[in-house]
This record gives sequence, C-alpha cells and structure tokens, in this order.
Amino acid sequence: MLKTKNDYYDIEYRIKEMENLCQSIGVLITSSIYQALDKPDTKYYTGSGKIEEIKAKALSLEVDALVFDDELTPVQLKHISSLIDIDIMDRTSVILDIFQQRAKSREAIFELSIARARYDMPRIGLMQRNLSREGASGGGLHSKGSGETNQELTRRQIAGRISRYSKELIEIKNRKAQSAEKRASNDIPIVALVGYTNAGKSTTMNKLIEATGGDNEKMVYAKDELFATLDTRIRQINYKKHKFLLTDTIGFVSKLPSLLVESFRSTLEEIRNADLIINVIDFSSPYFNEQYKITMAMLDAVGALDKKMLLLLNKYDLLDNQNLIVEGVESLPYSNKTNLNVDKLLDYIYQETSPYMIELKLNIPYKDQRICHLIEEKATIYEKLYLEECTHYHISIDKKYYKDLALYEEDGFIN
Repeated sequence: MLKTKNDYYDIEYRIKEMENLCQSIGVLITSSIYQALDKPDTKYYTGSGKIEEIKAKALSLEVDALVFDDELTPVQLKHISSLIDIDIMDRTSVILDIFQQRAKSREAIFELSIARARYDMPRIGLMQRNLSREGASGGGLHSKGSGETNQELTRRQIAGRISRYSKELIEIKNRKAQSAEKRASNDIPIVALVGYTNAGKSTTMNKLIEATGGDNEKMVYAKDELFATLDTRIRQINYKKHKFLLTDTIGFVSKLPSLLVESFRSTLEEIRNADLIINVIDFSSPYFNEQYKITMAMLDAVGALDKKMLLLLNKYDLLDNQNLIVEGVESLPYSNKTNLNVDKLLDYIYQETSPYMIELKLNIPYKDQRICHLIEEKATIYEKLYLEECTHYHISIDKKYYKDLALYEEDGFIN
C-alpha cells in the first residue's frame, strides 16, 4: 500500500477498507505494509527496496497471496510476479470478484462481464482466468499458470464477449430510457438514496416502505455486506397522498476502479435524474469524514452535485454523544433500528418534492361526486364540512388538478 502526496485518505482507513474488501471474498489479511512515495514506481509499484522487504515478509509468513491497494499495471504485475512466486491480486481484481458474487440481474452481469473482460485483456499471459465464465461468481485467487497458449485467440474471444455484452446492454438501456421517459411524463418526483457501500441505504428504503404502509413484496434485499446490490431498485412511495419514486443503487467505495465506473455509468446516472438526493452515511463510523468525501467525489463524477441534498446521519443511536451535528450541510440524525426521525425524513421528502402544491377552499355541490372523489384521493384535507347544498373543503393539492377544481373555488389561492 502506498501513501502518495495526492492521497488524502487516512492510511489506517485504507488498511481497514482493504481488509473489509478482502474479507468479502474470503481472503484474510494477516499483515500490512505501506510506503510513502510521491507516486507509484513504474516497475514494482513500491520502491525496489520495499518490494524485497515485502517478498521476505511474504515468505516468512508463508502467505498465499499478495494484495495491492491500487490497480497494478500489466508491467508492474509482470515484474512483481517474476520476483515473488505467489498469487498477486490488486484492488481492481478484488472488487471485480466481489461484484461477480453480487451480480444478479442481466444488466449487472453484462456490465460486470464487460469490466472484467477489459481488465483481463492487457493481462493475458500474466494471470490465468476462467475466460468462459459469463457472470458466474468468482471470489477465488488468481494464480499464475500456463493459461491460454494462443494469446491472440484469447484476445479475440474477449473482444467478442465485449461486443456481444455491449449489444445486450444497449437493448436493456433503451428499455430503461423508455421507462425513465414514462416516469418523467407522469410528473412523479424521484428521490435517490446514495452513499458509501453498507451505510444502510437499502435498509432505509425498506424502512420508508414499511412506514408508509407499503406491501412487504416491495421490500428490497438488504444485508450487512459490501456492495449488497449492484442494481437500481425503484419503489413508488405514497405519503400524505403524494407519490414519489424512491431509488436505491450501487454503493460507493474509495478508488472505485474506473472501468467499473464506466461499465456501471448508466446505473450511476440514475442519480442524475433525481429531484432530491438522500446521502446516507454511517455516522457512527470513525471514518465518517472519509466516506462522506468518497460519496461526494462520486456524485461529482456523475454530475449530480447540483442536486438538492440531505445528509442522513444513519446509525445515530450508536453514538455516545448524541448532540453531534454536521455544520455547513443540511442534515438529519436518523436510525432505522430505533425509528429515530423516520417521520421527519418522510416530511422532508414531502416538502422538497411537492413544490407545486396549492392550497384551496372549495364548495362542491353534492351532485358533483366525481370532484369529491378526486379530492378524497389526491388532496391533503385540512377541513371538511357538510353544508346545506355542498361539501366545503379546505385542501392542499397538486397544481395540475387546478383546472378541474377552479369552478368550485371559494376564495382563490390561499398560499
């Protein structure tokens, strides 16, 4: 692991994060070594002296593999492999293996397969791969070996996979684009849950579904593991007779490999379609600041920093000091476990995604039951009185219904 002059993440945080990533694929980190360099060495990643130290320690501990906390170039991999005769893994291969275990939908499988193929292409002959797998789970170590003897044939096979999967993805993305256009035409606001992986986004989605009386079948997969989901899940929420779409997508991690960002770009760009972003953060984590920076950097990468955003301080119940606040950003203490401020979160979403609500006083003749039905179904009712010739309503309702109600208006707009 290198600490470079451009690296603003705490070294202890990076070690812990790498341990968690490796644990997800069944690899136990027994020892860590890091070096401060201005930039990675082009030949060995670390300095030549440090790589010798790493070799000596690996032999003394009899480890099965070395894991590097950056993506190694093919040149670096070649020289390290020639010097140290054990399995070599880098950050990208570890994350690819995690993704391969988690991918469930056809879209995620194709996206991952493209990322894996692009990673493997320049490393043919250096790392043995089971190139015939199409989305099956990985998780094993990548050992050196004979591999494909005909490297050019292997390259053509990989290129063919990339082309085939890309065509499949185009069809899937076209269908998604049509769905997005349909959602936009329905004028239903979109609220996106974003955040560092395993911060509690999916659990928050389930909590909001539960709190608004949603069907259990709407619940999404939520588990205490990194990258529990790679797919965008969308659920319609009804709150105070106001509908919004709640989306949950892939979690973030520091130095998410660029080829994964590129492959999952359409998935990540769902965030850019949102009217409101809820940035879920594990506020009990000692690495809160680092994880916040990671999320903000990813939002910047997909062009979503200009969106209205709420920082949701999740797992607030685990704090010893429950008077902590975050200055400079709009935030809300929150806990799925204790239901802390679940109602306030829903109220916030309601207020921020219903800017076109208008307040009216109406007198509806008893003969116009269709209008009464519209009001009962779509409006928030503050007052309802049965008078001699009509039903009097004091309501708040989406402005788009005003043309149906204007005839019955008592005092005009109140707001």
